[in-house]
Amino acid sequence: MLFWLAAAGLLGSLARYWTSRAVARLTSSEFPFGTMAANWIGSFLTGRLAGTATLYLPPVAAIAALSGFLGAYTTFSTFTFETVALARSGERKMAIWNFSVNVIGGAAFALLGALVA
Repeated sequence: MLFWLAAAGLLGSLARYWTSRAVARLTSSEFPFGTMAANWIGSFLTGRLAGTATLYLPPVAAIAALSGFLGAYTTFSTFTFETVALARSGERKMAIWNFSVNVIGGAAFALLGALVA
C-alpha cells in the first residue's frame, strides 16, 4: 500500500506543479491563481470521490487517490507560504483575499463535489 500511496503522491505533486504553471501563464497577476486553481480542483475532486471512492474502488486505490494524489495535488503549505509572502511584501489585502478564496472556495468546491457525487 505504501508504494501506491507514494506513487500517487508523486503524480499529484507533479499535476499540481503543471496546473499552477499553466494557470500562472494565463494570468499576469501577482496573485497566486495557480495554487488557488489546484486547491479548488483538488477540493472538488476530493468531495466528489470521498462519497463514492469507497463504494467503487478497492481500499488501496481509494487511499492512493484521496490521500496520495489529491493530498499532494492540493497544497496547504504552498498556499500559506504565498499568503505570508504577500503580507510581507505589503500586499495585505491580497494576502487576506488569498486566504479567503482558498479556504472558502476550497470548502465550497468540496461541498459541490460531494453534491454531484
